[in-house]
Amino acid sequence: MSKVELVYFDGCPNVEKARSAIQQSGLPFSEVRQNALCEDSAYRAYSSPTILVDGEVAVGSRNCASACSIIRWDEAAERILALSKR
Repeated sequence: MSKVELVYFDGCPNVEKARSAIQQSGLPFSEVRQNALCEDSAYRAYSSPTILVDGEVAVGSRNCASACSIIRWDEAAERILALSKR
């Protein structure tokens, strides 16, 4: 079973869309709140929201700065499932 993680910061306007996309994929997932992490956490380098599947970015980006992700949500569940089948 793939490890799916939702990485986001508090107040992210798209976190609900990200949760919905993961739920559409049918895969279990965990959430990582960037605000609750220490400053040197590797998870702080992702835009919000970012969805990781086994450590690979399915949706979002790694950008080394707190920023919002620009995503086509209608394709998100498909991308999550595609990575989970690798």
